Amino acid sequence: MLMNYNPRILKKVNDEFRLVASSCKSCNKTFFPKVDICTNCGNKTEEILLDTKGILYSYTIARVGPLGYQTPYAFGFVYIPKNDVLVYSLLTEYENLSIGMEMELVTCEITNENGQKEVFYKFKPVRL
Repeated sequence: MLMNYNPRILKKVNDEFRLVASSCKSCNKTFFPKVDICTNCGNKTEEILLDTKGILYSYTIARVGPLGYQTPYAFGFVYIPKNDVLVYSLLTEYENLSIGMEMELVTCEITNENGQKEVFYKFKPVRL
């Protein structure tokens, strides 16, 4: 079944989804989500795909959420060292998280504001 996804956030590459960002060649700043013009220097940016591995930079646990969200759930910032960018993301779990732990990109199915199924992203801890 074909699933919808936001092409400004996700791109399908070899049957896997990757996060879409932009990079400024003039000042080396990376942006997620993607922007067309660098907010640092004003030059045009280029589309890049972010690495799928990151490090948990900061997180919080929501115990009360919007209607339709099952609580508790966690969200936070994942630092992608290869691209030198922070990504704000839901996390796949809320227990046993620690700052500095390795994370990896996964996709999930959500229902968007129009009631349609859509592919979205989360980060999950890498377990050895």
